[in-house]
Amino acid sequence: MSSSRKIPQVVSARSLIHRLPRDGEKKKPLEVVPSTIKPYTKEDYDKLKTFRVINLRGKKLQHFDIDGLILVIKESAVLERLVLNGSNNKLTIVFDYGKFANAFAKNKTLEYLSLRNNNISDEGIKYLADVMAVSKTLKYFDLYMNYVSNKGAKCLADALKVNKTLVKLDMRDNRIGSKGVKYFADALKENKSLEKLLLSNNNNIGDEGAMYLAGMITVNETLQWIDLDNIHIGNKGAESIAASLLVNSGIRTINLKCNNIGSKGAEKLSEAYVNNHNINTLNLSGNEMISASVMYQIDNILNDRVARIIAKKDMEIASRDEEIASLKRQRTDSQIKTLTLQLNQDHTSCSICLSKYSTDINSKDECITKHLPVISASSKSCDHCFCHGCVLKQQAAIAEGNDGKIPKWIPCMLCRTKTAFCPSEPKYNRMLIDILKEAKWVDAPTVKEEPIN
Repeated sequence: MSSSRKIPQVVSARSLIHRLPRDGEKKKPLEVVPSTIKPYTKEDYDKLKTFRVINLRGKKLQHFDIDGLILVIKESAVLERLVLNGSNNKLTIVFDYGKFANAFAKNKTLEYLSLRNNNISDEGIKYLADVMAVSKTLKYFDLYMNYVSNKGAKCLADALKVNKTLVKLDMRDNRIGSKGVKYFADALKENKSLEKLLLSNNNNIGDEGAMYLAGMITVNETLQWIDLDNIHIGNKGAESIAASLLVNSGIRTINLKCNNIGSKGAEKLSEAYVNNHNINTLNLSGNEMISASVMYQIDNILNDRVARIIAKKDMEIASRDEEIASLKRQRTDSQIKTLTLQLNQDHTSCSICLSKYSTDINSKDECITKHLPVISASSKSCDHCFCHGCVLKQQAAIAEGNDGKIPKWIPCMLCRTKTAFCPSEPKYNRMLIDILKEAKWVDAPTVKEEPIN
């Protein structure tokens, strides 16, 4: 296989399943489970339990595969993203969803779940909604094109009322009507986590559903993105949404393209866009009932708003740059002395060998680099700092007691935080190095004699 190809091509019906690097690992090409026409063995499924991403998009699953996958979902301690998209997946039996829901409920790591185009319908949704209600990790839930109606929408809305982690819910191309939207609107008056709601191509929502959403937008400050493409909204619904946007400070993007909005509704929405400076995107394309003259006026309004936003950003950047330059000019020798006085031996010397830290990070001299200050390079970080030489000595000591096996990561020598320091790839304390460089401008004995204010 050529080394230039990052992901080998899978040509059989077996799905592409890959593993992402864990914390502390170097980036490397995604691993691919070998393709086979035979059912997976127990060893194969044990290996799948170590994968953080499983993608079965568009692949046909045999019942044996489903049972094995359920076991992987239930027992995996690292699975974060699961994609089961495609109409060929055999997941339409209610009993299957009950088993899947039980597995999801036991999983403690899953963040992304995509079940697009699986004919789930309301019967399957009730199981998945129960899982969503209790999940403490799920952030993205994709139910695009699954024949979900108002009944299923109610189950999901009830779950949203108690869920505290979900960020995005994709309900596009289902069979949700105005009643189902009312359930979602009522839930989002209580939910404080959802940022994106996608409801496009649910053709029975109409003006009545738009008014329910407007009532929700008036009080919800968490939702940032709402997709209402092709749901048969007219002027009445557009005017209700426009009025709610005038008092909302959370919405950033609203998509209303391909509806039945006319000139009057479009003018109200453009007015809301101009007066609500938090909105970045308003999409009204494909609303053929808006007259050409009104659309021309709206385009000018929107373009003018964009130009003013860009000019404001440019001014803010220029002002920030000038402020930084001013602070640099104001930094005097007395301020540097004050900074130096605040540094005690714990800051200037290694707490293990008590040697002074060096500051030449580009030096090739080992005698200098081993005294550079290093800090934790792990996400499980602590605040302790040591010289690089002491970190290397600790690594050698651990290897000596472990039959010569050199560990890549070593714990902190004070608080014992695991996987804190990586001796072969040290993370230098650049902030401390910069401060020590500044401190060298001051005569140290003179500073020590001055009283500390």
